[in-house]
Amino acid sequence: MFARTLRTLATPFALGAALFLAACGGDQVKTDAGTDAPAWVNKGAAAFNDGKFYGVGVDTGTSSISLRRSASDAKARAELAKQFQSKVKALIKTYEASTKEGDREAAEAHVQEAIKVFTEMDISGAQICDRFYDKADRSQYSLACLDPDQFNAQLDQMKQLSARAKQIIRANAKQAFDELDAESDRNKQ
Repeated sequence: MFARTLRTLATPFALGAALFLAACGGDQVKTDAGTDAPAWVNKGAAAFNDGKFYGVGVDTGTSSISLRRSASDAKARAELAKQFQSKVKALIKTYEASTKEGDREAAEAHVQEAIKVFTEMDISGAQICDRFYDKADRSQYSLACLDPDQFNAQLDQMKQLSARAKQIIRANAKQAFDELDAESDRNKQ
């Protein structure tokens, strides 16, 4: 008797859960900026083949121009720094709900993301080399770049670093550059 009651309740519950999950499964993620966006906005470092390191940052919806630029610039530099060596902790909380009554449907969603990036080194010489503002979705994109030759020259000027520390940083930079080359080659195929 208990098993029959459980089966009777479980079937509508499972059906309702399946419908709920199906209703939340739409693809609502924007993957590309507008058609007038520079190639680096969508491709990142793969848009270049000039031997430099690149990082793309984006900030969406901030109305203050200076805050929007500062945020996207900082995110671009963080993306650039992650290519060398970093520890990342991320937390994403997502809530979605859909309620339907007859022909009327109400849906709500809330996504919250917190990311902490701990970079093991400072990257001297990184600069913002381009920006793009997508008016359609109010997104500010920033492109940070670092020339390995300038990086090495600045590294030589850092008197406080030991020869061993300089050697380790150069090795990490070379490894990151080689990995970017390999990734760029894979994307071209």
